[in-house]
Amino acid sequence: MAILIKGDHVRFEMTDGSMITMPDSYGIIHDPEGYSLPYCEVFFGPFEVTRVPAPLTPKAKAYFGRGYRGYKAIVDVPIHGPWEFVGETIQIFYKRRGKDTRKFYHPQKRPVRLLRCGKFYKNELPDGCVLDDRGFVWP
Repeated sequence: MAILIKGDHVRFEMTDGSMITMPDSYGIIHDPEGYSLPYCEVFFGPFEVTRVPAPLTPKAKAYFGRGYRGYKAIVDVPIHGPWEFVGETIQIFYKRRGKDTRKFYHPQKRPVRLLRCGKFYKNELPDGCVLDDRGFVWP
């Protein structure tokens, strides 16, 4: 089981045309197996990287690349909330970590709910969402 910090420098384009920019230090927090966090919920918030090496799972290797050195991080996602509705996103911009370290954007095929709890945000993607080594695939 591994929760991955897949990127940072996150911005959202909202359905009303406004932009929400996360602090650069906020990470994209996702559980590609859906064991500790729901698979179709992607969290954004503060984290702390330790100096303790972390072995990469097969999905982490596919996303970050075989030569990537992973380290354990400390993150305290408030899974049960209370989560407050912020708005609906239509596009996400972010900087990936690992083999494809560069800026990405993903126009969403339909609006996605953005919620907030304290310092953390989350996107509630619809059932059947696809996130893999290519990044956000669907919606």
